Parts: sequence; structure tokens; C-alpha cells
Amino acid sequence: MSHFRVNILFQPVISDEPLEGDDRHRVVKFDRTPNMSTYLLAMIVGEYDYVEARDSDGVLVRVYTPVGKKEQGQFALNVSPAHLIQSLFS
Repeated sequence: MSHFRVNILFQPVISDEPLEGDDRHRVVKFDRTPNMSTYLLAMIVGEYDYVEARDSDGVLVRVYTPVGKKEQGQFALNVSPAHLIQSLFS
């Protein structure tokens, strides 16, 4: 058995209710995301490092890596076209 800390960022919560018949769990619904490609969504479970940068428009871009592999993530961040990611949300 394990314990987890779950954080979901970016989208506003639209409802947060107890699961029917279960006092220990909740059903949390989030607002719809902007129109984007599915590969831009990440659900990370476990211990990971990340590197991040902001593009010229201030859009935050993160690259997640296994612990201790940030240098590989930095390479991906440096070669990723952050302006392309921004154009997907426009």
C-alpha cells in the first residue's frame, strides 16, 4: 500500500463532491482544457524531476524526466519549439 500526493494544475475546478456511498473518496471535475493536441497533456505518477522555461509570450513549458536525468530534459526543452506550442492554443 502506498500514499500519494495528487496535484492537478491549470484548469479550474467546476465541482468537488463526495463519491456517492463512499466517505473516503471524492469526485472532482475540472473545466474543459483549451483545444490542444493530446500529446500536450501529461499525467505524471511517481517521482520525477522537471525543467521549465517560458517562451516570449510567457507560456510555461515543462519537460519531465526520471529523477537525476534533468540534463536530458534540458536538451529537449532547448530544441522544443515553444512558439509552436503557443500557436496550438491560439
